[in-house]
Amino acid sequence: GHSHSPYHKKIDHVHFINPGSVGRMFDGCPDGSYAVLELTGAGIKVEHFRCPYDIERVISALKKNRLPPIYEKMYRLGRKLN
Repeated sequence: GHSHSPYHKKIDHVHFINPGSVGRMFDGCPDGSYAVLELTGAGIKVEHFRCPYDIERVISALKKNRLPPIYEKMYRLGRKLN
């Protein structure tokens, strides 16, 4: 799941599922991402969702821990910049 990108791929009978991430999304949308799996008799159903979260709280923690300013930009823009 280190790609930060939500996806679901099925190869043969194996499901590869990445729910995405909360923070550091790389698609230009800073919202968090998660997945819901539904196991049915017909197989596996995967739905991906996006939701806002308290980015200001994250930014405050970044500053408190003296992370470089580029991290604030990445969280706000939802883009990888480094």
